[in-house]
Amino acid sequence: VSYSWRWRCMEAWNGCSNEKKYAKLNTKAMEGKTNRKIKLTNSYKGILCFYEPMAEHTSLGLGGAADIYAVPNDLDSLKFLLKVAYDNSIPVLPIGHGTNLLIKDGGIRGIVLSLKSFRRFEVLDNNDNSYIYAAVGAGVPLGRFIQFTAKTGFSGLEGLAGIPGSVGGGVFMNAGSFGAEIGDCVVVVDILEKDGSKRTLNGRELSFSYRNSSFHEGSIIVEVKMRLKKDLPQSVKARVREFLERKKTTQPLELPSAGCVFKNTDGKPAGRLLDLSGCKGMKIGNTEISSLHANFFINRGNSASDFLDLMSRASERVRKRFGIELMPEIQIIGEDRV
Repeated sequence: VSYSWRWRCMEAWNGCSNEKKYAKLNTKAMEGKTNRKIKLTNSYKGILCFYEPMAEHTSLGLGGAADIYAVPNDLDSLKFLLKVAYDNSIPVLPIGHGTNLLIKDGGIRGIVLSLKSFRRFEVLDNNDNSYIYAAVGAGVPLGRFIQFTAKTGFSGLEGLAGIPGSVGGGVFMNAGSFGAEIGDCVVVVDILEKDGSKRTLNGRELSFSYRNSSFHEGSIIVEVKMRLKKDLPQSVKARVREFLERKKTTQPLELPSAGCVFKNTDGKPAGRLLDLSGCKGMKIGNTEISSLHANFFINRGNSASDFLDLMSRASERVRKRFGIELMPEIQIIGEDRV
């Protein structure tokens, strides 16, 4: 029998609970009449949303519905969810805070996973004269953690000030700016595999490079141990303020975007290449290229296909003028609308 991902998801979760109310809500969700939030009280603690519009969970405000959107409260619930998905061959996609992400209009089959409940961070070792070590949950907002490091005088991440998203997402893509990359500070990463088993990876194993790492498909980052240099709080705060001000004058931080759309190529800034190719102000539908920074695409509507068409047209201009093929920095996932 051939099942859609949505039916397979519902069948799997129906097998995890005997509660009639839960089964009734599942039935309604399968009929497409609701996207109720469901809280389980046994093996899984957290939130499940069926047929959840992903536009509500991305900085772009774009994206069709996910079969299941899950926000587990704790590690045991996360392991349980992954085990159920693994046993039923249901794909699981972690999305961080959805800030470097374009989800297509047809949505996502399977389970979309948010770890925004994993927000623990703790200084583990402050006895070294030069460095401190801190454990940071994958769901900690990157900006919040940078504010903490500024207040306490822990240096190394100042250049990332103003980058949205979560620590886990930042580590996965090796977020960076102004010559600083988060991978430079990573010592150890705790991950869960597809089947819910736990592994600990040394930072040196992860081959951090420009906007990239060697985490394999299906790995879920749970917690990161970082090493940061001790400095004067006022010095770290001053650098954070400086980088934020520089970004505010050159990037449309207050508008709905996914950050930089294309990667730099061979040391050539993608924004500069787009600018010289006459891309600023280009528009398709309700998606337009910022007049402030040509590598920021602003969404003013609800069409991911418009966004993709504008990416294609802009990159074609660069290719024709410079012979350079721009590669996406944002993650593009999901299905086209049928």
